[in-house]
Amino acid sequence: MKLLLLSFALFAAACSQFSENAQEAILKIHNDLRSAVALGGYEVQGVEHPAAANMIKMRWSPASAKTAQAYANTCSDGESGQANVGENIYLDWSQKNPSSLDKYGINAAVSWSEQFSYFGWSSTYLDEETLESGIKDATQMVWAKTGYVGCGVKNCGPDPQTYTQAYKIMVVCHYRAMGNVLDEEIYEEGESCSNCPAYRVCEDETGLCA
Repeated sequence: MKLLLLSFALFAAACSQFSENAQEAILKIHNDLRSAVALGGYEVQGVEHPAAANMIKMRWSPASAKTAQAYANTCSDGESGQANVGENIYLDWSQKNPSSLDKYGINAAVSWSEQFSYFGWSSTYLDEETLESGIKDATQMVWAKTGYVGCGVKNCGPDPQTYTQAYKIMVVCHYRAMGNVLDEEIYEEGESCSNCPAYRVCEDETGLCA
């Protein structure tokens, strides 16, 4: 029995170094943004976006957290290139060796969501110009057909490329189904959750297909 519990604990750690509270917080930031868009009237730099008819409520995916953690563990620069998976990456540095990495996942999700306010968002249709405008992490967060997210984090240790050799922290989130598909709608415009997939039901208060 003890061996079974130990195996489960090791599996959970491999899936994600984020605590359960951090996982819930990261997921909430995603769904709060999705709800704000889905309900309509979401305004970015004076542009008000219509409601979403098909915005799915995200769920946490241990499988996605596992693949995200595996890539975070490499401490690589750039994207993983993994096929058929949406991916957001966030890097941060700390002068002290952090005892907990939870806050970096929350900071990552907030940072990605703020791309809309920093760079603007003019269309619910994803063309090359929109994708390259600095908002691709945010558009992945609100990609209507993406139903699952899972994230991992790694303390990569002192970074020799920084003057003070600060500790480099890498956060990776993986998304399924993959978003940011060129020449597709980020979401379908229409009355909130009026066109939910057959396996989801409308959650009136959030406007999401839960």
